[in-house]
Amino acid sequence: METPITQETQNRIQQLKKEAGADVEIILGTTVFTVQTSSKDALLRIANVYGEKTVFRIINATFIQDALEFGTDKGRIEEYDYRRVTDGAGYDVWGVEKKALEMGLGKSDVLCGTPHDFFIRDEDEYRSSGLGIPEDRSAILIYDAEKLREIEGTDGYVFTNPEDKKGALLGVVKFKESLTEFEKEFNSLETVDEKIELLEREVFQNLNRKEDLKKTPYMALHIVELLYKESLSNTNNPSAVSLERIAKLKVISDRLDYELRMINFADNMESQVRMTSEAFSKGDNRRMELMRTWPDFVIETTESFLQEEGKLDEKYRTKLQKIIEEAKRCKVDLCL
Repeated sequence: METPITQETQNRIQQLKKEAGADVEIILGTTVFTVQTSSKDALLRIANVYGEKTVFRIINATFIQDALEFGTDKGRIEEYDYRRVTDGAGYDVWGVEKKALEMGLGKSDVLCGTPHDFFIRDEDEYRSSGLGIPEDRSAILIYDAEKLREIEGTDGYVFTNPEDKKGALLGVVKFKESLTEFEKEFNSLETVDEKIELLEREVFQNLNRKEDLKKTPYMALHIVELLYKESLSNTNNPSAVSLERIAKLKVISDRLDYELRMINFADNMESQVRMTSEAFSKGDNRRMELMRTWPDFVIETTESFLQEEGKLDEKYRTKLQKIIEEAKRCKVDLCL
């Protein structure tokens, strides 16, 4: 049974519609605002209308539905920890969950949050990129601070009544997404297996250069979403099919980590050689002095990387060997 919308909430919604220009809807009894990522003023107004006795939590927008159902994006964390395919940033920054376990609480009874006065201090505080979540894929949960208590020595909070987490959630702010072409194709697919197949093909076959990453910048979030949904499905109705899908998604996640690491390393080494050549071609004395040792650094670092990594995909082994040759040629051409 849904909690009736109070007159105070109705007045707040009308005020925010007028002041913030945000799209407003009530979902499962909770007020949900949708704003443009560039609309910091709207976000500031929403925060201030809710007042000083509030706490804010930035989340991956994938988990808005969990927040609406349970009052927290960690509603199902005890059943399945979906965060293995993320870096964990923003979810347990200061070991809040570990402290919760020491306190005899569950992981889903606590959250990392930001009090109102700190949240509104600077517009950079609204940014989610530091948590590994793109702005247009993030959301902000607004909690009643009087229904939380701080966990000493952390930025964490515990629900004073863990049985009624939803009662502490005042509202949700989400941002309008800008979809890439890959995502449009991904969203057009009807089945989970088709989506997994597309992710697999993209990660194993189409990621080779920095430019490729720009075309599909948010694949990790889509892997998180599918893994979460499939894990939830398997929790409710265990099946071999779900387990197979979960296994595939974990393999894709591990491969994505590998591709990101290799592409970024190769791009870094390649850039250092290129920047050295450019500095000398322009006769930039200050940069020439600074960069004359860069080719040696690239050669030594890349050779060590090749030895330490052992078995590498042929495409990356060839790429790194080519970078070493380019660095050696750079040294000869510039008489370094």
